[in-house]
Amino acid sequence: MKTMKRFQIVILGLLLCSLASAQPAQNPQTFCNPMNLNYMFFDDAPDGREAADPVIVLFKDDYYLFASHSGGYWTSPDLRNWELIIPTGLNIANYAPATVVMRDSLFFITSEGVAQVYKTDDPKSGKWISQSIPKGYQDPALFLDDDGRLYMGHGLSQGNPIYVVELDPKTFREIGSQVAAFSGQESIHGWERRGEGTVFQSDLRPWVEGAWLNKEKGKYYLKYSAPGTEWKTYSDGVYVADSPLGPYEYAPYSPVDFKPTGF
Repeated sequence: MKTMKRFQIVILGLLLCSLASAQPAQNPQTFCNPMNLNYMFFDDAPDGREAADPVIVLFKDDYYLFASHSGGYWTSPDLRNWELIIPTGLNIANYAPATVVMRDSLFFITSEGVAQVYKTDDPKSGKWISQSIPKGYQDPALFLDDDGRLYMGHGLSQGNPIYVVELDPKTFREIGSQVAAFSGQESIHGWERRGEGTVFQSDLRPWVEGAWLNKEKGKYYLKYSAPGTEWKTYSDGVYVADSPLGPYEYAPYSPVDFKPTGF
C-alpha cells in the first residue's frame, strides 16, 4: 500500500511538472518571426498584412516600434512584450517611418514626400504635435551624430542614388548641399540584379532604397536595399565612410543579409 501511494505521488508530481512546463513563459527568451503583433491588414487584400519598414528606437528606457500603415505603434520594456498605442496628431498612414531622439523628445517623419515632422515628449501618451518642414524625403533615415549634428539619408529610385544631407536640428532645413553617396551597380554587384533564380532582367536597373545610417567605432555605415521588394532575392548592402557625408566605399562583405526565398 505504501508503495502504491508513493507511486501515485510520483505520477501526480510528474503531471504537475508537465502542466507547468506547458504554460507560456512569463519572460520568454526567444520569439518567432513574424512577431505576434496586432497590426493591420490591407484594405484591398484581406489576406495581406501591412507594417513594412519597421524601425525601433530607445527613448527613456523603453523601446518604440514604428511600421508603415500600422494603425499605431508599439512600446516595450524588453523587446519581447509589446503594447499597441493608438496615437493622436500623428500621421501613421504613410510608408517608411524614421525616428530620432533629440532634446528629450522623440521626432517622427515618414516617406512619400510629406513635409511634416512630428514631436512628442511622452510617446506612451500617444499625443503628438506637428510642424511643417521645408521639404519631404523618400524613404527617410534620420541620424543624430554624437556631436549633435543631424543628418538625413534618403532615396527610393531605379535611377537616382542614395543621398545624405545635413539638417538643422531645430528647423530641419538643409545645411549645405546633398551628397550622392552611391547608386545601384548591378553590373558588378550580382545580388542587385532584378529577377528570380537564373532569369534576370538585365535591361532594368535595381530599386535602391531603404537607407539607414549607423556609427560604430568612428566609422559610418550606410545601409540600403535592392533589387526591389517584388523579388524573392531582396537583400541589404552597406557602404562605409569616415564621415556622414562620405565619401562612401562599398563594403566587400555585402550583402549583409540575403534571402533567396523571400523575406
